[in-house]
Amino acid sequence: MSLASFIERYLPSTPMVEYFSTRRSFYHAFHSASKLVFSLSMILVTVYLKSALLIALMPLTALLVMLSARLPLRTVMSWSLTPFLFAVALCVLLPLIGYPLLDAFLILVKAVVAAWFMFLLVLTTPMTHLARLASKFLPSWLADTFVLASRYFFLIFDEAQRMVKAMNSRGNPPLKRKVTLVANVMASLFLKGYERAERVYVAMTSRGYRGKIPLTSPERFRLRDALFVATSLAFSLVMVYVEVLVI
Repeated sequence: MSLASFIERYLPSTPMVEYFSTRRSFYHAFHSASKLVFSLSMILVTVYLKSALLIALMPLTALLVMLSARLPLRTVMSWSLTPFLFAVALCVLLPLIGYPLLDAFLILVKAVVAAWFMFLLVLTTPMTHLARLASKFLPSWLADTFVLASRYFFLIFDEAQRMVKAMNSRGNPPLKRKVTLVANVMASLFLKGYERAERVYVAMTSRGYRGKIPLTSPERFRLRDALFVATSLAFSLVMVYVEVLVI
C-alpha cells in the first residue's frame, strides 16, 4: 500500500470529522464539557487499571458509547490503525527489557482504547465548541493556537496527500531516488506551511485580530449534562475501587 493510500484510508480528514461532529444522536446532545470529562476520566481509569478483566471492560464501554453516538465502527476501527501502529512500535520492545508479555499486550490495549475515547470526543463535538472550551482553561494565545492548528493540520495533511499522489503517479523510482523525493516533499510542505501562516496572520490582523479569537457557542450546560458527568465519575471511582479493594 502506498503512503497516499494509507493517508486516505487510515487517517481522518477535515470533511469527515466535521460531518460526524454535526450528526444527531443521544451522545452528540451532551455539552462539550461533559463529553470532555467523560473521555478524560475514561482514559485516566484505563491507564490506571492493571487487572486484565477490568481493562477488557473499557473497550466494551467505548464501543457501546460509539454505537449510541451512531459512529460507524468500521471507519473508527480503520482510523485506529495509526495509534495502533505507534503503540506496537513501543510495546514490541517492552519484552526485550524485562516486561512480561501480558503487560506489554495490556499497554497496547490501553493505548488503542485511549485513542477510541479521544475519537469519541472529537467526532461528536464541533471543533469550535472544543476551542471555546479550551479558551476557558488555557491562555488566549494557546487557545488560538489550538483553533488554528485544529483547522490547518488537516489542510497540511490534504496537501501532503496530493503531493504524494503526484509523486507516485510519476512511476516507481529506485529507493535512493524515492528518499530524495520524500525529502523534497517534506521541504516543500514546510515552505508552503510557512507561507500559509504568513498569509493567515496578515488576513487576521487586517480583520482586527488583537491576540484573541472571539468564540461563541449555543451550548448550555443542563441537568442531563450534570447527571452524565456524575455518572462518568461514579463509574471511574467504582472501577478504581474494584481494582484496589476487590481484585
